[in-house]
Amino acid sequence: MNAQEWPSGLTVTWSSLSGLWTYVLVDEYGLENTELLPVPALAAPSAVIAVLPALMDGRHGLLPRSQERWEHAELLESWAESAAVLGDDKYDAAFQAAEEEAASFLRWRDELGAAGGTAGQQGAGRSEESGEPAGLIRYRVVAQRTVAEHGGAATLTHYAYARSVEEAVAQVRQEHEKPGGAYGDQGLYRVVEVCEDEPEGQPLSRHQAPATEPLAAREAEGAEASAELIEQVLAVCDQHYAAVTGTNSQQWERESSREVVGIALRTVRLADREAYPRALEEYLVEHRARLEKLWRIYGPLGAFPLGVYHLVESPASFMLCERIDNAPMWLKGVWGREIESDTPLERLQEAWLYGTSEGDGR
Repeated sequence: MNAQEWPSGLTVTWSSLSGLWTYVLVDEYGLENTELLPVPALAAPSAVIAVLPALMDGRHGLLPRSQERWEHAELLESWAESAAVLGDDKYDAAFQAAEEEAASFLRWRDELGAAGGTAGQQGAGRSEESGEPAGLIRYRVVAQRTVAEHGGAATLTHYAYARSVEEAVAQVRQEHEKPGGAYGDQGLYRVVEVCEDEPEGQPLSRHQAPATEPLAAREAEGAEASAELIEQVLAVCDQHYAAVTGTNSQQWERESSREVVGIALRTVRLADREAYPRALEEYLVEHRARLEKLWRIYGPLGAFPLGVYHLVESPASFMLCERIDNAPMWLKGVWGREIESDTPLERLQEAWLYGTSEGDGR
């Protein structure tokens, strides 16, 4: 091993969370950069071994690429798919999606709390004005039917008073997962939205909203963005994408870019949407070097076959990069509901987070 290249040794890592093989490279400024090994996520041991001689010698740009997969990769993937569809109450896809959504809503609440405090900071007992539990937040939990053939309602809405989003989701699931309940048939409904809900005038049911409650008049987080905002954001993406890639609008698929931007804007909080085009502009300026590297390595003339990272060929990918950095779990949840395959977004996320580190000279 090249001791000058690796004075502190070399660690090669596979993460079950990201599904990636990586190693850490220290640049000339002493900063650590996580780099991808050019092997599949479920690589054959021989594929990983083949990379090591060049890697240990310090020839980072000459690592041999391989598409050879582990002999049990296909079986493992089939097990994972089965677990997602037929898994138990704790680890099925619906539960994991609920956990991710809960985490994103918790983050929003913390941000609001930092700005001026939240209802959760009040004392225990009940509010004298409304008769509702003080110190608890009223949450709206919306579940979507996952089996089209089922004769039940397309969506179900329940309410719960809780101290956190996770507690609200757990409360509703526990209440309705018993035999004959809304979630009684495993995988029939999936939680797709959780948000704080304010009472209007009189105490409301803990889990079931009165039919007369004017929910439709209230905008909810995750609502569709206006056509004007979509065009404003798309214009920002177009401008920076043209500057980075040297391409122009005649080479882009406009409708697909517009659709992706519309989906991604669902993950921008309502209070932040007016200022978002400007915020995105500042983000793209700040990350210009990484965006250039993304195009160079993962674009159509990069190191990978055409179509593997096809989102990179769209101006909308620049907004997705910003959302991956700032709202990854929310983006994943919305994408999963709107787009048939999660793979394009997952690949872009891998490329952006692990393949565009600055300062490594490539």
